Amino acid sequence: MKKILFTLITVLIATLAAQADVTINSSNFPDANFRSYLLSKYPAGYITTAQINSLTSLDVSDKNISSLVGISYFTYLKILHCEGNNITSLNLSYNTRLESVYCRYNKLTYLNVNGLTSMTSLLADHNTDLADITGLSSCSALTLLNLASCGFTTLVIQGLGNLNAVTVADCTSLASFTCTGYGNANLTNLEVTNCTAMTFLNCYGNKNLTNITGLSTLSALKKLRCNECGLTSLSVQDLYYIEEVYCSNNHLTSFTGYGKRNLVSIDVSNNQLPSLNVAVCRQLIELNCSNNQIATLDVGSCESLAKLFCNNNNLTTLNTKELSELWYINCSNNPSLTTIDAYSDALTTLNVTGNTALKTIKCYSNPNLSAITGLTDCTALTTLNINNCKFSSLDVSTFTNLINLSCYNNQLTTLDLSNNSALQTLSCGKNQLTQLNVSNHSSLKTLSVSYSDLLTKVYCNYCQLTTLEAPFCPVLTTLMASYNQLASVNLNSSPAIESINFYGNKFTSLDLSGRSALKNLNMAGNTQLTTLKCYNCSLTYLQMDGDTKLSRLECYNNPNLTTITNLATCTALTYLDFRQCNFSTIDVSPLTKLQTLICYTNKLTTLNVASNTLLKTLSCGSNLLNDIVFGNNSTLETLYCSGNKFNELYTNDISTLKILDCRNNSQLYELYCDGSSLTTLNVSGNTVMNALICKNNPNLSAITGLSDCVNLRNLSCGNCAITSLDLSTLTRLNYLYCYGNQLTSLDVSHCNSLMRIECYKNQISGAGMTTLVNSLPPMDEENPGILRAIYNTGEGNTMTA
Repeated sequence: MKKILFTLITVLIATLAAQADVTINSSNFPDANFRSYLLSKYPAGYITTAQINSLTSLDVSDKNISSLVGISYFTYLKILHCEGNNITSLNLSYNTRLESVYCRYNKLTYLNVNGLTSMTSLLADHNTDLADITGLSSCSALTLLNLASCGFTTLVIQGLGNLNAVTVADCTSLASFTCTGYGNANLTNLEVTNCTAMTFLNCYGNKNLTNITGLSTLSALKKLRCNECGLTSLSVQDLYYIEEVYCSNNHLTSFTGYGKRNLVSIDVSNNQLPSLNVAVCRQLIELNCSNNQIATLDVGSCESLAKLFCNNNNLTTLNTKELSELWYINCSNNPSLTTIDAYSDALTTLNVTGNTALKTIKCYSNPNLSAITGLTDCTALTTLNINNCKFSSLDVSTFTNLINLSCYNNQLTTLDLSNNSALQTLSCGKNQLTQLNVSNHSSLKTLSVSYSDLLTKVYCNYCQLTTLEAPFCPVLTTLMASYNQLASVNLNSSPAIESINFYGNKFTSLDLSGRSALKNLNMAGNTQLTTLKCYNCSLTYLQMDGDTKLSRLECYNNPNLTTITNLATCTALTYLDFRQCNFSTIDVSPLTKLQTLICYTNKLTTLNVASNTLLKTLSCGSNLLNDIVFGNNSTLETLYCSGNKFNELYTNDISTLKILDCRNNSQLYELYCDGSSLTTLNVSGNTVMNALICKNNPNLSAITGLSDCVNLRNLSCGNCAITSLDLSTLTRLNYLYCYGNQLTSLDVSHCNSLMRIECYKNQISGAGMTTLVNSLPPMDEENPGILRAIYNTGEGNTMTA
């Protein structure tokens, strides 16, 4: 209310002054020193209208004046000097013709310059209690403003388009200072020296401002906004507490902020910076250095960085790896950029638009990254790694030079690689792919599809694969990988595989055993393969064509497997085991190096091993065999042939044979195995056997299962090492040749059909001989039996009267 009343009085005085002379008295000019000065100039005690109208300049400096009330009468003033007084309040709002005001070195707390549209200079410095200037924004002609050493805490200067120079030096209470352009196109000089309390400086939009004088003295400054000025260099090196710097759209060729640990935001975009050093800015959250000429950028230690704008520069590499807070990167339109390492961050946005020279992108382990903006522009790309991200689709069709693609653990449902013929390494496991076709990628060396829960088919024929990883693919059924360079493969925990084609690879050994779903296996053309294990599967098809170094093949317990296609070409085979399959025929004649053949529990009817002259072990039991054709099998040591359909079995003259197991041959009528090196002979269960000829096996000490041969009529086991013979069940025995053994007794009491016994060269004597004689069956003259117990004197057998 007092202020309004004061204004009305002033208006009234001004109106009256315009109409009449002005008396110099205490009413019109309350300050005695001001009044004294006027009386010295106008001794008549009043000022005429004509004098007022002609007064354009007034200098009352250093007059010890405390008030300039009455100055409003001088409406034609253009220049006012009142510096060096004790003035506390100054209202110049009615002196609208003022052009220059010098009110320095006073005690102003109030200054009103409202409506001074012609004022070009205002020097109000060194008014330590001045905290506000009323109407400053209306002074549209102002070019020079000096407010040094005043008491401002907050100061806003806006819209003064002709302002050329501003100083607020030594305003030690000034905490926030705004001197924005918005048309202040002429500001060239801004001084803020020793504003030690200033935390915020905003001089945005002063196009011609090339320097901020005293910036380095702002020891408390936290936020600097000097966007869209004319600065060519900027250093915040001495600003210990600086947190935010916004200096975009200048002409900066240098920016120094190295080691400012408190910096959280930097915007130096749209300048001419050739380099930028933000090392050790560990608190930096946002950095915008786009549209410069920066060739290198090191943000590796900016561990709090969340947003990075570095687009439109000359970067050659960008490394933001392991910045766990970084979620946004725009590095588009860097024509020289070749490498991006942005892995193990927190990215949700990555923009690489226009980076046509980009060769490597590694942004893996960004679990919320679902796309890369502008990726298809990167036509020179050779390496792309987006493992452990969130991609649901991926277009790599423009990357004709792509060599390495890693997209493991995403959400991809399809992956079209038809245009990526240069691909050498592919890792695409743990996605939602159902099929993958990389056939005819002649450069592909490494393929990994591990942990692909939905993947059912993989086609990678005619590549150059040296590594194939497909573990933990629970529904993978088809794997076609022919004509590659594979030496190993990982299919662990991928139990559903039914068909595998590894034709024409470089395997030396391969173990596919225990794959209960596996039905089809093609291992042909693996010229380095020496060992293949595919037992305990469900094979119905197995192809081995041209595996010329294969020495060991184990394909047993495949109950539906009936043949091995082109097995005959595996001429280096030494070990073949296809037991418990469904073979009805097998030709092993070309396998001349075969040493072990295990083929029991099949449906074989014939078996010819005559050409297998190196054969040591033959196990062919539980088949339908009625014949085994032997030749010069001079190394055969073990023969298991139980449970077949033999009528006759001849192993005569296989001098190396040590073990013969021919039990449970229900149709075996005659067995000839004499002249060998048998240590074991098992004839258990051969109930129809008529003749057993096993003589001349000097190491044979027993005949296992002899008692089962209840229809035996001819037993010839001479010149062996037999110590006992149980003949109690051989009631139909006619001929017994057991000479040259180590028998100490012989009981033939149950052999009532015996016609001839030759038991010489044993150790039967005394009671043993008595028992033998007493057990002989009764004979008559028409059917005299023959007992030949002694052949020469001095032999082991002894007869007494």
